[in-house]
Amino acid sequence: MSSPSTHRPLVEASSVSCRFPIGPARPFGPKRFVHAVDNVDLEIRAGETLGLVGESGSGKSTLGRLLVGALPVSAGAIRFIGEDVTHPTPARWYALRRDMQLVQQNPAAALDPRMTVADQLVEVLDIHAIGARRARHDAAAAMLWRVGLGSDIMRRYPHELSGGQQQRVAIARALLVQPRFIVCDEPVSALDLSVQAQVLNLLQDLQSELGLTYLFVSHDLGVIRYLSHRIAVLYLGRVVEIGARHEVLARPLHPYTRALLASVPIPDPARPAPAPQILGEAPDPASPPSGCRFHTRCPLATDICRRFAPPLTSPTAGTHLVACHHAVAERSIRGAA
Repeated sequence: MSSPSTHRPLVEASSVSCRFPIGPARPFGPKRFVHAVDNVDLEIRAGETLGLVGESGSGKSTLGRLLVGALPVSAGAIRFIGEDVTHPTPARWYALRRDMQLVQQNPAAALDPRMTVADQLVEVLDIHAIGARRARHDAAAAMLWRVGLGSDIMRRYPHELSGGQQQRVAIARALLVQPRFIVCDEPVSALDLSVQAQVLNLLQDLQSELGLTYLFVSHDLGVIRYLSHRIAVLYLGRVVEIGARHEVLARPLHPYTRALLASVPIPDPARPAPAPQILGEAPDPASPPSGCRFHTRCPLATDICRRFAPPLTSPTAGTHLVACHHAVAERSIRGAA
């Protein structure tokens, strides 16, 4: 897979946070919040795929939705091509819909069951007044052909399609407005393996043809390995490691990243299962731990981990960043071994 042709950030998140209130409304006493995303700094370069990986409940989908304006930001700022789009006006938000799109995990839920495929695709062109009215049906048919579907699909309803066909229709709908940035939120997790491969290859081909930029959200490291240029690891709402794909997968610096990689099953019955590298259960996101959020489950945790949150820095003065007080020592130990 070729690297993106430019290193200019297309999307930037600066100290972005998102909190959701929980529990019944109370007139007195402190309110409780789920800290879904907490103080995240992130850059997504034009033309690249940034893979976002983590356990369920880590905040991956929330962060993706924040970046395309589908959820409000509680704190921090989001920029698109250098422009602050954190709290856009209604008119600017409407225009941004053409530049930013979201492909969701469940295409059956994303598509309207009462409308044919043709009606759903043409509706997008109608809303954004794209092309001549009489030519919009032809434009929709051409986009379906581009994602590998025949024109006979146009007359069908979503329930008449397979899961792979539904997801291709959802991708076609997103592409009709000619976006620059697409958040793919677990787009292949509900598909069987053969269909997954087809959709992933399609996304790669479209990126090469159209110069698209992706944030690809997944808990599947195999998918992330195949599609991403860079990988960001999220734990309890915070980025704990980010770097080039080969760096993160071959030389993970954070103990959580190493635990995720060790959890990937290997199809070899003669090979013993690795010992668990994560202790206990994930903390309550409404009451996150002090200091490093991973310290309650980390075998390397010391007092400094419990007291201070580590910054996202590079132990080697490169582009491979990690938020861990012990990353340098652990790297030296593994290198000597």
